[in-house]
Amino acid sequence: MCKRKIMSSCLAACMLFLAACSEDTHISLAETETDTLYVSAEGTLELANVEEFASDQYKEDELKSFIEETIQMYEESETDKKGTITMKDFEVKNKMAKVLLAMDNAETYTAFQGEELQYLTSENIADNLVLPESFKKASDGKTIEKQDVLKEKGLKYLIIEENLCVKVEGTIKYYSDAMLTGDSEIQTTGEKVAVIIYE
Repeated sequence: MCKRKIMSSCLAACMLFLAACSEDTHISLAETETDTLYVSAEGTLELANVEEFASDQYKEDELKSFIEETIQMYEESETDKKGTITMKDFEVKNKMAKVLLAMDNAETYTAFQGEELQYLTSENIADNLVLPESFKKASDGKTIEKQDVLKEKGLKYLIIEENLCVKVEGTIKYYSDAMLTGDSEIQTTGEKVAVIIYE
């Protein structure tokens, strides 16, 4: 009887632990096969980088240490950084290396990655911001003019220059120079600046 109670307690504890872990991140490295960016409603980010791993050139622990040192160098640098970076997960399997980073905001992403990324809202988007003259509607693929989009309130704007699978906390309404792959997911090309607008 005691053994059963102990096993039940252990199982319950494991379930709570797994539930807490699943809430901690929004990207699963096990399910990620390409570079992926998750953006929350508040503008916090998770970035999964996926690269081929040549074990004859690098060791797994050396690669992990290199990533940790790169983050530390960023934190100790005198650049005008806007937030912090945390390595949430790391794995090497089937000759692929994957790392999951959490970042406070788009400014941190740009400073660390060296790639332009902007996160804006309807309330702080600049009138003179360079946007395409029209967008595609996610609902039906039809065209909508820029001035009509800018009239809407409560929207979030992502401006991305990289080739990424982008997932957002919300529903994509409009986009340009990207391929919609789901209600909350879109693929950018890196060839043109993509604009993703969601609510």
